[in-house]
Parts: sequence; C-alpha cells; structure tokens
Amino acid sequence: ADADHRADPAAPAIASEASLDEHATALRAKVREVGGSSGNQSLREALGWDEAVYASVRQMLLDQGLVVAGRGRGGSLRLPEAGASD
Repeated sequence: ADADHRADPAAPAIASEASLDEHATALRAKVREVGGSSGNQSLREALGWDEAVYASVRQMLLDQGLVVAGRGRGGSLRLPEAGASD
C-alpha cells in the first residue's frame, strides 16, 4: 500500500479534528519561525502541504483570529500583534 495518502484525490484533506489542530499549531509555529509573517505559497511549500490542506488550516486560523491575512502576490499571513484589539 502507498503510504503517501496525499496522492489519492479522494482522500480527505485532513482526516480528523485532532489532525486539524496539529496542522494549525504547525502553521503558526512556521509563521513565528520565519519572523512573524510570510507569503502563503512560501508557507505552504515550507510545510509540504497541498493547497487544500493549507487553505483549510489557514481559514480556520483566520476565523479564530490566530493569524491575520496580509497583502502580497498570492496573499500572506502574519501573527497578530501582541495586545492588538481589532
């Protein structure tokens, strides 16, 4: 059996809520690691995720206010500023 389930287009992008939380933690850690902001494509490639997984995790974090969308070609993410009240 092929261990790389991402090759199967019928496989769900993220199998479970726990996995979604782990992905969310990984994405926030990566943004922090690169200095607090980065382009979406760079983040996705650095994490090795396909577009569907990245988009799902990104949207969840945006909805929760844990990251902020930025400008730029392809969009970007940044961590919210400490103490910022939008």
